Amino acid sequence: MRLIERHYLNTFLRTFLLICLGLTSFITIISSFRGSGDLQNADPGALNLVYLALLGVPGKMVTVMPFSLLIASLLTVGHASGALELVAVTAAGGRLRNTFAPILTTGLIVSLLAFALGELAVPACEKKAIDLRSSIMGITSKLKITGGNIWLRTGDGSMARLGYYSNATDSYGDISIFRSEGGKLLTVLKAREARHLEDKGTWLLSGVSRYALDSGRVERLNTLDYPFLPEPSELAGGQNFTSRMGALELMGYLRKLKAAGFRNSELSIELHSRFSSPLLNLIMVIIGISVAARRSLGSLRAGAVGVMVTAAYWLVMTMGNAMGLAGVLPYMAAAWLSPALFMAIALRLYLTIPE
Repeated sequence: MRLIERHYLNTFLRTFLLICLGLTSFITIISSFRGSGDLQNADPGALNLVYLALLGVPGKMVTVMPFSLLIASLLTVGHASGALELVAVTAAGGRLRNTFAPILTTGLIVSLLAFALGELAVPACEKKAIDLRSSIMGITSKLKITGGNIWLRTGDGSMARLGYYSNATDSYGDISIFRSEGGKLLTVLKAREARHLEDKGTWLLSGVSRYALDSGRVERLNTLDYPFLPEPSELAGGQNFTSRMGALELMGYLRKLKAAGFRNSELSIELHSRFSSPLLNLIMVIIGISVAARRSLGSLRAGAVGVMVTAAYWLVMTMGNAMGLAGVLPYMAAAWLSPALFMAIALRLYLTIPE
């Protein structure tokens, strides 16, 4: 790597890390103050509050990475352009696209890192944070998500597994309830669906099979009242659990829904977004270099450009998701609309940088 390329890369990395860590710290502190309100009566302790804040860092870092990369590339290249350094590079026979190639490589590496954080660190930290908050607040029937299944302890002490939740019917499907005594499993209750009856304050299980393991008997029932599942308000906290699932878990969960005859447009779009969203980091680097190489940018202008580009991206992304939910676009097209459009714009700008 030439000296000038190393210089720009070092400047870019320092700026990116400073902005990314600064924004992540600021958002973490603000979120911690807002999220600690429901824990005040439980006396969580300072160490638990700090631990909860740290568990939220990976998710917030993934969020601020693209904006940080954009501002860092705008400032780095904009300063070089304003100091006429780029003119000197081209006059010496250098090519600007080659000069900034290491920064582009860094953008690609950060994109891969963002994907890894989103698939490994963020779900793990989300699970730990929910467990810790439940422990602090003394919630004993907290939900656990494993392999796309919702696990919980029922009112009679049994363990229950809920296979999936359907927004269309407001019900849970593929139910298994395990009742044990003295460490010995006595009964397994399997049901096709569980629907809450508000007038009776109970759950109605449909397509029920009850297995008595001690006698080996199997009893088939069309329906069965089961009052021991938690109230829907408590279960509702587990419906937004996709942040605790990796892409493979989410794929398995969607397969269960499809096999049961349900389609969840929102989750289908989210699955494709898991692969398209990290690409935003590379896109922002390309746009930042391409824009700043054309004119001198001060800090204020760089920030304004960064905000406008970010706002435009999220606007197109929101429109794409809305069209996907409405059925106007296929799920994959809805998730990839914004990354594909902005990548095309970014490459066009980059390939037309005046040499």
